[in-house]
Amino acid sequence: MSARGATALALALGGCVIPPSQSSVGTIATADGVGARAAIGAHASALDDRGVVPVDLGAGWIGESVDGRGTAHATYVAVARRVGGPLWLGGRAELFWSVDGDQPRRALMARAALRQRLAGVRWGSTDGGGALGVLGALATGAYLDVGGRQLASGAAEIVAAVGVSLELPAIAGASR
Repeated sequence: MSARGATALALALGGCVIPPSQSSVGTIATADGVGARAAIGAHASALDDRGVVPVDLGAGWIGESVDGRGTAHATYVAVARRVGGPLWLGGRAELFWSVDGDQPRRALMARAALRQRLAGVRWGSTDGGGALGVLGALATGAYLDVGGRQLASGAAEIVAAVGVSLELPAIAGASR
């Protein structure tokens, strides 16, 4: 079935899919000061209900606010590898939108994260009215990002961010 056909079928059936996600909130330190940073994205590690996949791929949205700079929004892509137990090492590329002045334009960040898998979920249900399924992991974590950024003005800066994260499994449903 083509992607268009699958989309049409899901819409006709009243389908909904929520991807496996990782949400994080924390603090960022920049050349201009300290601010708040949050991110949410789809991540492969949150789809791993058994906790055995050694590589995580993710993509999503970042929002941050630093005094004197205002709010900035970005899209990110990330890759990480489990290096032992709960320790993951990886990196991410960030591309900021509608930037000016001292706001960041693009960034490359290295990440060290501790991820504690709380539970794996693999559950499905069908009845006369439709189907519901949940697949993935529930996990919490803490991270440290360190990297470099280019600002809209052309200047460069080194930044660091720390925070906590929550991973949730994928949920899919369809009704008739």
